[in-house]
Amino acid sequence: MAHRAYVLANLDQGTERDGVVQVIRMMEQIDEVSFAEPVLGAFDLVVLVESDSSVEQVVDKLSAIDKVRELTSLKVDFLPARERMWRNMSGIPSE
Repeated sequence: MAHRAYVLANLDQGTERDGVVQVIRMMEQIDEVSFAEPVLGAFDLVVLVESDSSVEQVVDKLSAIDKVRELTSLKVDFLPARERMWRNMSGIPSE
């Protein structure tokens, strides 16, 4: 079974827009990275990692990228009853 995690990243303080774009491009070159996007708030980037082996190995690759200061990984805990969440959301009106 594949392992999935959302990784929250902080970059070196003062990293300019071009530096953020460069970090994202480097992250997306890692096969196990599905996407990396800049966010506003306590973290600078959110990264989706999907790996057949270990999430920690991918986090090690991410931490080796220049300008990456700190990483926090949130491993997805697959629940058998996950479809209940989607059923409950069907009652929420969309645009």
